[in-house]
Amino acid sequence: MTYVSDEIAGRPAGRRRARRLTPAGLPAQVHPSGATVSRSPLDPLADPVRAQRLAAETAERHGLDPDQPLGLGRPVLLATS
Repeated sequence: MTYVSDEIAGRPAGRRRARRLTPAGLPAQVHPSGATVSRSPLDPLADPVRAQRLAAETAERHGLDPDQPLGLGRPVLLATS
């Protein structure tokens, strides 16, 4: 069960509704702030995978290696003893 929108709406845990990701009226409430409500038949845990795939494809399209991101490195190596 997913309670994402109930947490946003601030409902107590005992009063949460299952099987509804966005409560009625939520898109209209967030629209003035410039936010977008995304609706997808996929499980919400699939979204990070889609974002990672997009990032990897974008890096490759620009000739970059997604496994070696620029500006990231291992600053400290711990000695093993």
